[in-house]
Amino acid sequence: MEETNEPIIPAQPVGLVLLQDAQFFLHETGRWAKFLGIMGFIGSGFLMLLAFFFGAFMSAMSTLSPYSQSTRHFPAIIGGVGGFILYGSLAVVYFFISLNLYQFGDGVKQAVELGDSIQLSIAFGKLKLFFKIKGIILIAVLCLYGLIIIGGIIIAAFIMHR
Repeated sequence: MEETNEPIIPAQPVGLVLLQDAQFFLHETGRWAKFLGIMGFIGSGFLMLLAFFFGAFMSAMSTLSPYSQSTRHFPAIIGGVGGFILYGSLAVVYFFISLNLYQFGDGVKQAVELGDSIQLSIAFGKLKLFFKIKGIILIAVLCLYGLIIIGGIIIAAFIMHR
């Protein structure tokens, strides 16, 4: 029996074939993902502005504080540095979440328009990263809520037994 090195071309396509409806839905999904990504960029910009002006806001609020002169600027210091770190970090994370969503939307639109399977695969990789980051954030927030609830129970128990 003689062996050839020529590839075997199947009579039917192997793997996933996107029907016209699926291509239309993906194209529309890409448009919405791009829109939501752009809105996320705007939102992260507002968060960054909040990070910069939170210290000034806390400083203005501390002048209205009924505290004594020695503790008057303490909330402003904590609010300025802590607020910048908190809201700045949130803005950066939100930016990268929005970037992945935008890149998915742009990639899936181009893939459907050009019929490019590699571009579609790259776009779905961005979508996977988007969901992975959102999932990690959700797990972290749920753990934080759990710690807050447990801490509240411990504090309530301590107050009740006093």
